[in-house]
Amino acid sequence: MEGLRYLNKLMSGFIISINYISKYMEVTDEHVDEIIRHCSRYKIKPKVCAWYKDIDDFYADWMKIGYSKETADRLFTHCKEEFQQLKNGNIIRYEI
Repeated sequence: MEGLRYLNKLMSGFIISINYISKYMEVTDEHVDEIIRHCSRYKIKPKVCAWYKDIDDFYADWMKIGYSKETADRLFTHCKEEFQQLKNGNIIRYEI
């Protein structure tokens, strides 16, 4: 029974995340598969907290809050579980 509760909670977070990113992009089955693979690989919950159109949008957003482009790039490249760039170039950030 405990496993079923965990699965329901996990799916609930996944549905909320898909609803969130669908405000910004058309979510296809391929995107869903990418997200599932990423979360499975890094053993994280599929709870998205931010969406970026592309890497330039990512840098701009982080630079607005005081990070340099170089520091933002280090975050993106070193926090692989937290950030995922989809095949279409969009970037999503997961709550960790």
